[in-house]
Amino acid sequence: MGHKNAELIKRIIAGSILAVLSIYATIYADHRIFFILILIVNMLITRELVALLKNNEHLISSIPIYVSAIVITHLIFFKLHLILIAYLFTLFVTLFIIKMVSKNPIKDAFVDISVTFVASIMLPLCLSTLFLIRDISYEWLLYLYFVVWCSDVFAYFVGVKFGKHRLIEAVSPKKSIEGLIGGTVFALIAGLLINHYLLEKSVVWMTLMTLEIIVIGVLGDLIESMIKRSANVKDSGTLIPGHGGMYDRFDSIIFASPLLLLYINILDTYIKVW
Repeated sequence: MGHKNAELIKRIIAGSILAVLSIYATIYADHRIFFILILIVNMLITRELVALLKNNEHLISSIPIYVSAIVITHLIFFKLHLILIAYLFTLFVTLFIIKMVSKNPIKDAFVDISVTFVASIMLPLCLSTLFLIRDISYEWLLYLYFVVWCSDVFAYFVGVKFGKHRLIEAVSPKKSIEGLIGGTVFALIAGLLINHYLLEKSVVWMTLMTLEIIVIGVLGDLIESMIKRSANVKDSGTLIPGHGGMYDRFDSIIFASPLLLLYINILDTYIKVW
């Protein structure tokens, strides 16, 4: 019990420090400094992802993953969207060429290319939406943080206390339906409070959006769990005491951030009164 309490205290302290730093950077960091921070996080998570995939026989090469982490993040930051499309096309063709000149060009060709392509674009495309959201309003990022964090934290504590029914045991043995419900309730309350004090949007729209953010955040968590289970590891890394790696901390935000950006832009374009 003493060891568990020590791990819990370590988890709370490390999580609190990371949360405070994230909030401070979101509110006060210069535009370019914030971009550099996102780029650093991107590279740290990319390193962990490559480590998880290093034994995957379908990964053609780790080089395109590292290159894309840098290139895609810069192209989105500088809003060079046409060049981004050209880069993605070039990357896809290049992977075909690399596979074509490999020792086994025919065996599992499309699977190998697909695995490497997804691994190359998933993180930078998703994480780059964080500074796009901040360009709109840092309040939106605070909303995203608190919804995802409350969903994660309260799902953990409610699950530990009351969890009896596994959510998807083969993917994540410790996640429970009870934890999911508890996390959803507290995250919804957090989202509505942030809306009331900072955003002042329609309660109906914010409720629907918050629920979607919670669902996609949980899905992001489960996707990372799938990757970790396939690599037979518990955590993506050891960088953050009590939490694991950076990917472990950003797994939900990675998927929730693009959804929030789409939601904001769609509502601002088509529903002016929300």
